[in-house]
Amino acid sequence: SISFAIWSNVQANRIEKEKQRALAANEFLTSIFEANDPDVSSGKEVSVLDLLKNSERQLNYLENREVKADMLKQLGKLYGSLGEYDSSISYSQKAIKLYQENELLSNRYVRSLISLGNTYSNSGRNKEADSVLAIAFETIESSNEDQQLLLSDLLYYYASFRNVAGDFIKGDSAIRLALSIAEDLNERDFTSEQSDHESLKVHQALLYTMLAQILVNRSKLDEALSAAQKAVQLVADSKHRSYSFSIYPSNYLART
Repeated sequence: SISFAIWSNVQANRIEKEKQRALAANEFLTSIFEANDPDVSSGKEVSVLDLLKNSERQLNYLENREVKADMLKQLGKLYGSLGEYDSSISYSQKAIKLYQENELLSNRYVRSLISLGNTYSNSGRNKEADSVLAIAFETIESSNEDQQLLLSDLLYYYASFRNVAGDFIKGDSAIRLALSIAEDLNERDFTSEQSDHESLKVHQALLYTMLAQILVNRSKLDEALSAAQKAVQLVADSKHRSYSFSIYPSNYLART
């Protein structure tokens, strides 16, 4: 039928675009690590920061703005993991600006905001973290797409930020709302692959782990124990048992 032909064409274009994006990203990453080649580095020891700085130079040659945004986001996350928060914030902001140019990249835009908010929170800048997440919430609310899973993920980070800030009541409310959304999603029929259900189990386990943390901080140890047990069970029932966080909820079993 005509509708099927149109759908097939859209899918083919999407796959081709993803392929080109992957190739561009691969070329970019290869160029970064060439700096570690003895012939390029003249035998000098190259640190992680040296590689990241080399990637900054390589970014200037990227013509694909979508790939450039992805790489900027990853650089922001890498600098953040090294405690280089100012650099992390700078790159995250550049990625966000590029994602804003394309309405089709709204999910990545929101996830970039979450990443920036996480960096602000880790560096003790809680007001900035809250402001960034507020923009993320507004973006999801104004979207015409079904972004319930993204909203649940965003609520997880908001709860985490509130927990770090000592605002356990708001954190508790946010994580319970995230769980409610995830549970509703779990009732849906996924038409793509069974892995969607598996990924959702991992997501729910993370939510219950966060709830356990908050409940421990609220001295509600019995409820914390129950939440931790649910997290452990979700991981046990999932093919992703090897995830490192699967052991983490058991800490609450010992503490309570």
